[in-house]
Amino acid sequence: MRRILGILSLAGILALSSCGPTTNPTTEVDLPDGTLNTGENYSKGDKIHDFTFTDVFNNTYNLEDAVQDHKLVVLNFFASWCGPCVAEFPAMQEAYAEYNNDVEMFALSVEITDTLDALKRNFQERFSATFPIGKDETNIYRHLRTSNVPTSLMIDRYGTIVDIHEGALLTKDEWVKVFERYISDSYVPPVFDGTPDNETSTSEPTGPTKPTYEMPASSEIEAVINDSSYPFSYYNATGNDLEYNWPWIISQEKGAIYPSNSGIDSSYSIINSDFTITDIYNNVLTFDYFSSTEKNYDQLYVLVDGVEVKTISGNSGDWKTAYAYVPLEPGTYTLTLCYVKDSETKIGEDKVYVKNMRFVNVNDIDENMYVKRPAASNYNENTKKYNSYQDLYLNEEDNYLHVGSKNGPLILADLLRSTRWHDEMTPYNLVSSGKGVINDVNYEQIVTDYASYAANNSTGLTPVTEDLMEALKAITNYYGDDASDNQWQELCYFYSAYGPSNVELPSPITGLTMLDPIQGQFDTFITVTFDTIIVPRGKYVAFTPTKTGAYEFRTSGYSPTYGSLYNENFEVIEESTEFTHERIINPDADQNLVLYGYLEAGKTYYLRAAFTVVEELGSFDVYATYVGESAEHLVLASTSTSFTTADEDFTLEELEIISINVPNQLDSDGYYRHVRDDGTLGSYIYADLLNASSMFSTYGNPMSIKTLVEYGGALLEWYDEDTQELLLVEDLTADLEKYIEIAEKSTHEHKLIPVNEELAGLLQRLLDYYSFYGVEGAWMKLCFYYDYFGPAAN
Repeated sequence: MRRILGILSLAGILALSSCGPTTNPTTEVDLPDGTLNTGENYSKGDKIHDFTFTDVFNNTYNLEDAVQDHKLVVLNFFASWCGPCVAEFPAMQEAYAEYNNDVEMFALSVEITDTLDALKRNFQERFSATFPIGKDETNIYRHLRTSNVPTSLMIDRYGTIVDIHEGALLTKDEWVKVFERYISDSYVPPVFDGTPDNETSTSEPTGPTKPTYEMPASSEIEAVINDSSYPFSYYNATGNDLEYNWPWIISQEKGAIYPSNSGIDSSYSIINSDFTITDIYNNVLTFDYFSSTEKNYDQLYVLVDGVEVKTISGNSGDWKTAYAYVPLEPGTYTLTLCYVKDSETKIGEDKVYVKNMRFVNVNDIDENMYVKRPAASNYNENTKKYNSYQDLYLNEEDNYLHVGSKNGPLILADLLRSTRWHDEMTPYNLVSSGKGVINDVNYEQIVTDYASYAANNSTGLTPVTEDLMEALKAITNYYGDDASDNQWQELCYFYSAYGPSNVELPSPITGLTMLDPIQGQFDTFITVTFDTIIVPRGKYVAFTPTKTGAYEFRTSGYSPTYGSLYNENFEVIEESTEFTHERIINPDADQNLVLYGYLEAGKTYYLRAAFTVVEELGSFDVYATYVGESAEHLVLASTSTSFTTADEDFTLEELEIISINVPNQLDSDGYYRHVRDDGTLGSYIYADLLNASSMFSTYGNPMSIKTLVEYGGALLEWYDEDTQELLLVEDLTADLEKYIEIAEKSTHEHKLIPVNEELAGLLQRLLDYYSFYGVEGAWMKLCFYYDYFGPAAN
């Protein structure tokens, strides 16, 4: 995951890479046979053992052959339940399609319950993958020092593990960078010093890339971008930032300046201007910009006197106006434009153009504008203290402290970065290193909670409650240089509001905690927005029903979502599921959240919803409505498959696969019923014999039990695994045809039929044969039931 939380230091930002002399690759590779012993692990620099595996088309692949025929082999370890794994498959395919002459890629599932049919359907066909996909049959993954998926092993042309990358690579460019590093004809294998995952370059590091441009004279820049309102002059970075600073240069075509570090990984470009304010009525620092960068990663930071006041990133589409700063009093200020290029993807032009530097009147601001201001000001060089702090007031409606009045701007704390209180110490670092107990009071939890909220919103800041204020007072007084009640404000900022609405900036953490949820309304679309990756997942929307009954919650949007429903005690009472009947029989069905709950009037409930894919950003709508005194929802009777063992010193070979089924009981009428939480009998357990099931497929397409029978799939031939001797032939055709006929005459809207012991036995035998041999209760994977939401039965 990539995230820029702020600029702490610009010098030394660059990562290093190096190369060596030209050599020719060998043509023969001899990989060791067998596998590692229990407890042994692979590290970078190790030779990997040879292995073979079978892909989803029943083709057999051999690692040694792949290494001999390619300049790089990638082993991608993934799992079907892993969102980031799914998210990186499109980029893997796109890059592989271009580089498959030089690069082989094997995608191997580490999930023990994944079947080749399921992998074929959910990965190979879904993403039109042309690289081999199979299972980690020889358990390579368990010999890696990681529990993360996805994880990719890079194996060079010599059979050496040269990199172990944990995490998803989500763009083609990221994969191409990996490929290009190892497929060059001048490639030389890295030297490893024997320490796990410690690579020593074959040549001396060259240091960060030094700029190849010189900054134009200030007069040249002034002639291009200044208007007549103020004679701005410009100068380069200073001090430690100068050596590796790529200067801003002139684009005569656009009549603008732009950073010269376009396409230079892990680089920065700084330009400064000092300006003096005398007229406080026409003092809005303004410029026009055109941005074409990787959104949220390659960013232009606008700073005034070292405080970040605006960030520009992404594709602006056209020239836009940036109202950058409004000084509050006459004086001299320093404007800094700093463009930071990350170490990853190049998107668009990888540039931000700036022109028309000027001042405008505050009444001319035509959009809502928020100016970030430090809460502590008026620094005294002699005393080394700040003399001015903000007057704060508690708003009892939101329980946050506000500046100037209870309806004034929120005061926002920075718990994660350098502040006016200290260049290095932060409240979060202190409590996370065991220094959160002060005078026998433990402040660790509250600081950790609010630091998480800060990290999960685009400002990197959090509003302050009275409890958090007391924690920050204790920390700053104990680790600071005085016992001032206001010193904690040196950690804080607030935003001044300008523009047409002049509305204060809302809480940046709304939705991240049940204590500050998004306020929902029934029968109204509520928009939930993710502008940064959130971990833990999801945002909370609060609902308070006026009448007791069953309620339906749905999301609508372009990407799959999921969620959970919490009660007032913050306990999960319901969860959304992808295993609805509609989705099982129709893989193209809407993948948005669907959830039902039984809610009591006057109590508050919280729906926590999120995109299924971790890295997904954007918005979706939540809609909640009353559906009646009770409701039923048709869902799969077996929610998942897992594995267990009674022996804590188990190996993978000893795992016992189990099917996680809904509680059920054979009723006196001879049919299976769902057992509700209160012990009463609910819905019948229904079998679906006519609609396509994910348990069976032909040519990658799901198949119904009826079609399976028609194809002769109910004739089960059992062979000895070692000798391949035919041991038993079972023909379930006639028995299944009997139940198929019953289903075809059924009055149920989906032609489902209740399951008796005989039918359960037939379904179990099918799954024994095709997927889940010996897994008790696996037959329920072919069945559904009506989940009940309503008052408990008497």
